[in-house]
Amino acid sequence: MLSQTLLWIALLAPGNVDQPRLLYEAGSQAFRVGKYDLAIDAFESARALDERAVVDFALGQAYRLRYFKQGAITDLEAAVAAYRRYLELEPDGDRAVHATQHLSTIEPFLESHRLDRDGPEARATSARLIVLSQTADATASVDGGPEQPVPATFEVEPGTHAVEVTAHQHLPARSEAIAVAGTAVAVSLNARPKPGRLLVRSTGADLRLDGAAIRFGAEPVELDPGAHTLVARARGHRPQRLRLDLSPEQLLEVDVDLEATTQRYLAWGTLITAGVFAVGSLTTGLIALDAEGDAQDLEARLGQGLTDAEFSQHDRLRERRDDYASASLVLGVAGSAALISGLALLIFDDPEVPEAR
Repeated sequence: MLSQTLLWIALLAPGNVDQPRLLYEAGSQAFRVGKYDLAIDAFESARALDERAVVDFALGQAYRLRYFKQGAITDLEAAVAAYRRYLELEPDGDRAVHATQHLSTIEPFLESHRLDRDGPEARATSARLIVLSQTADATASVDGGPEQPVPATFEVEPGTHAVEVTAHQHLPARSEAIAVAGTAVAVSLNARPKPGRLLVRSTGADLRLDGAAIRFGAEPVELDPGAHTLVARARGHRPQRLRLDLSPEQLLEVDVDLEATTQRYLAWGTLITAGVFAVGSLTTGLIALDAEGDAQDLEARLGQGLTDAEFSQHDRLRERRDDYASASLVLGVAGSAALISGLALLIFDDPEVPEAR
């Protein structure tokens, strides 16, 4: 009585025009309490009014569980058909993985049941290949024949067969499998995504891709699709860490232009200052040497007698020599300090790599 009541409530609810939704809700309620006959009736009625993937998955579940209560092999066949319809409507749906898992279990069982039903002779001469793959939306074929969505079952002659798994934006995966009479052999093949291409243009930067040093020329390099990390650094420049998302068959071009650091500008300014000090020290030193030479010329004539004016000039030359010698020394020390500071700024100008962007 409860099952009939639920169905009639859905069908005759006054003012309700969304009958597929009401039938689906009635079937779901019956399913939850184990009324699989009513659930199937309601789901089939809802599907007749509006073909929806969620209804097909619910039908597959109801048929599958009713088989375990009643043991009718036709329920498993109906479940397979419902799961297949669901995958056709929503190959990437929320329940696609569960539908595929149920198919990978039920279909080999149904094939085994068919062989048992057809007798020992059919089982002894028949062989089956079951092809599995972790690649999404993959299809499989045997010996170049028609393709089937995986998991797929192929009835073949005993012996060696060529198995191929293909998927969009993937390289075909091929293998050989030996089919054994009277049993099933499972083959698992995963298609590899087609590579993407990366071209990096940079001047003088040290480049590392996913932690490994790499050199880019005029031609792009092929990489597996997915996330990659590119680090570019050069002494005296702000390094960059870039997160790259590469798609299959994509050409990704990246221009790396590192900016000089403030420390690098300061280092060059300090080295230029050191050069100015060095020139100044050399100039004042030459002036001091010139004054020393003139003073020594006057000293060489002391035995011949010097005038008062020449004695005064000698003293001024000595003072000039001492002043410029002191200035040369100060400028030389300052220049050396500036040179050491500039070199230190250059050598230790190696900033940390920032977070990825």
